[in-house]
Amino acid sequence: GSEGLGRRRHGRSPRRCRRRPSRTSVTLKNRRIRFTATAQEHVRREKAWWLANRDNTGVFAEELEQALKIVATLPGAGTPYAQSPVPGVRRIYLRRVVAHLYYTFDDDEVIIRALWGARRERGPRI
Repeated sequence: GSEGLGRRRHGRSPRRCRRRPSRTSVTLKNRRIRFTATAQEHVRREKAWWLANRDNTGVFAEELEQALKIVATLPGAGTPYAQSPVPGVRRIYLRRVVAHLYYTFDDDEVIIRALWGARRERGPRI
């Protein structure tokens, strides 16, 4: 019949469907960054190679700095690296440097464990 004509479905006004922006805030914690001796050596060697073999030498420092900011703020952003004997290792890809930054983290700090060329046939010893 005609009883249902003119009634809105579920009795809702079209204006009520618009939601107000959420007022929830997300607090991002900036964790401390610490390098293992192995990772320090990897960074030193990779930087030296870039300075000797590339025209745009600033790319290495820019990419590393950007990756460190990401993992300090959003450490879960990296991909889990299951091949590591150390539990919880993740890695983030540095596209312009063609390397992975390997790290672990807890609530307070991120430990950089390796910087390793992505084209190498095997991963780093962590």
